[in-house]
Amino acid sequence: LFYSMQHQLQGSAIKSGFMHVPLMDQQRIEFSGLPSMPLAQMVAGVQACLKTLSFRDGLNSG
Repeated sequence: LFYSMQHQLQGSAIKSGFMHVPLMDQQRIEFSGLPSMPLAQMVAGVQACLKTLSFRDGLNSG
């Protein structure tokens, strides 16, 4: 998905990127030893990141 998006946006003024998040806590059983985080905490982190980026780029005035 990421590379397809990068290809489609090539040459445009639209910025894009990739954000890696850890496994959800529920996945720890299957992937022991890897970092995990509660889903609600991941959602809050992604929302905070998007809000910060939108202010930085002047997309959000409030």
